[in-house]
Amino acid sequence: MSAGAAVESQAVAPTILVVEDEILVRLDIAEVLRNASFRVIEAVNADEALTVLDSGHSIDALITDIRMPGSIDGIDLAARVRSAWPHIKIIFVTSYSPTWPDPTVFDLFIGKPYDPARFIQRVRQLLASSNA
Repeated sequence: MSAGAAVESQAVAPTILVVEDEILVRLDIAEVLRNASFRVIEAVNADEALTVLDSGHSIDALITDIRMPGSIDGIDLAARVRSAWPHIKIIFVTSYSPTWPDPTVFDLFIGKPYDPARFIQRVRQLLASSNA
């Protein structure tokens, strides 16, 4: 095994913060991501997600619904994350959006329901584009 291969095998999987108030949907997204070898942190709403981010976890991507209970929705969460942690890729996964979010606050939009294989492919492409 070459030194480069040893470094590659020790690479840490990207960490994705999944923010979704509907437990079955959150568990499904988290399982799909974990099965694709991503590290996953789950949050039930934007307030909890901000607590995770403020705690210093190294997050590579944020996957959030748009409509959620709590003091802020997914669009406001994305705007805050983009401002405070501009390196984090932001992905909306939603079935409903009364207004289209400002394109400067997200990197990818995936509608529900989604095809798990295509979902993982798009997430990987997004994360690879940030490492290029």
